[in-house]
Amino acid sequence: NKCVLIVLDGIPLGGTYPLINPRDVYFMALLSPNQAMVQFGDRGVNGALAVYTRARGDRYDERR
Repeated sequence: NKCVLIVLDGIPLGGTYPLINPRDVYFMALLSPNQAMVQFGDRGVNGALAVYTRARGDRYDERR
């Protein structure tokens, strides 16, 4: 089973994943296995997808 680790705002997720509004995504990064293992240890052996969301005050203006 070669699944990448999903990381949301610096917190590794396991099991179920929260629904994220695409407008709330600030930045996404795909980490290589080496990069992921440096940051997350053995959990990142297959790499990681890091998703960072916008701060509450920095969210996209919903009125547009």
